[in-house]
Amino acid sequence: MGARLEGIILRKKILRDNDLLLQVFSLSDGRIKLVQKRGCQKPQAALDLFCRNEFVISENKDFAVIYQTAGLELFAKIRQSYALLQNAAEAVQTVEKITSSLQPNAGLYQILLKHLQTLNSVVDTSALPALKLELYRSILLNEGIYDGKKVTEKSFWRQIENYRG
Repeated sequence: MGARLEGIILRKKILRDNDLLLQVFSLSDGRIKLVQKRGCQKPQAALDLFCRNEFVISENKDFAVIYQTAGLELFAKIRQSYALLQNAAEAVQTVEKITSSLQPNAGLYQILLKHLQTLNSVVDTSALPALKLELYRSILLNEGIYDGKKVTEKSFWRQIENYRG
């Protein structure tokens, strides 16, 4: 029997023949790599970028193999707007830059999930810059390094750099 894992797909890449290599930010294990055998032959909406899934996996030497996938939230609306897609991609890149592989961070997972849920319900894209800054503020609060000042993109990365060293 495999282990159950909840996660958000950050990246996907074709690996050998028709297998998919997924980089997933999981609730319990942090950033991990999973392989979906024959994932290109039988495409599934649940294996698209930014989708939140429950995976049944089996551990391997280098990565885990997916045996079963259940889509929990597909965030389809994000893929219908370039502005929403770009904002979601920037959020994912931010998470990738500030985390290491196999480093659990349940707080950051919840922040990313909430951000994607908000993006999926956005009607007016003019609110996106404010949502991005709110994401940054939430990350700083989660890391315990928020200085109480107004957050800008520049101040966010400066605080992260000072914290990480």
